[in-house]
Formats: sequence, structure tokens, C-alpha cells
Amino acid sequence: MEQKIIVGNVSFIFSEDLKKVLLLHRSKEPMKNLWTGVGGKTSFDEDIRTSTIREIKEEATLDRPIQH
Repeated sequence: MEQKIIVGNVSFIFSEDLKKVLLLHRSKEPMKNLWTGVGGKTSFDEDIRTSTIREIKEEATLDRPIQH
């Protein structure tokens, strides 16, 4: 059996007042019916920051600048 290495990221996005956090309710496997932060797989040819921003845009349809 061939083994794969999977690299991923998970982000927890908080409201400005830090009283709310964005969580996603998963409708598909893996982790179907569970709540999780926003994230996904990172390609080996992209850096983690680029991957994180891409996943936030894809998974949460958020498309505004991310402040550090």
C-alpha cells in the first residue's frame, strides 16, 4: 500500500472584539457532521501563508485582506 504525506492548515478566524470565532460545519468526510476551523490541504509547491489565504477564500468565501 502506497502511503501519502498530506500537509494542511487550519485557521481560526475571530471577530474584532474576539467574542466570536468562525467555524465550519462539515457536510462531507473526513470529519462529516463535526465543527472545525477553516482549512485544507497545502500543495508542496506553495508556502503555508499562500495556502492558508487560498483555503480561507475557498472554504469560507471570504475575500478581504487578512491583517497580521
